[in-house]
Amino acid sequence: GGKSFAIISDSYLNFNSRLGYHFGMLDAYISEERNDNYITFQFKGGAATLERRERRARLLQRLLTDLGFKAQAIGDLVRGRLVKYPAAASEKILEGVGRLLAFARQLDLALASDGILDRVYQAFQEEDYSLSFLD
Repeated sequence: GGKSFAIISDSYLNFNSRLGYHFGMLDAYISEERNDNYITFQFKGGAATLERRERRARLLQRLLTDLGFKAQAIGDLVRGRLVKYPAAASEKILEGVGRLLAFARQLDLALASDGILDRVYQAFQEEDYSLSFLD
């Protein structure tokens, strides 16, 4: 693994996570001033083949888009940005993105084919973060 770092205040979060070969980043500012609010997300890396990492990036892009983000996947890098949401909605979305960041680390082995993408997508939507359908 590697070191993870977080800077946290009442309205700001910057979290950089390194676990094995995965790198994840969350940066968020949430206040009552809606126009100042944003959440950015970035995820890259992993020990799996490039094909599997690219599948994960496409899945994360889809999940981020569902959360309201403008998201893009380039190779195995996925980036997302959400801006100008009210504070309560932004906080709820940030919580979901935190779960997504943890969930993303499990995906390298699970995404063996394009056919499984929809099932993993559905598992996240159903809060099956352990991917129990793989058992």
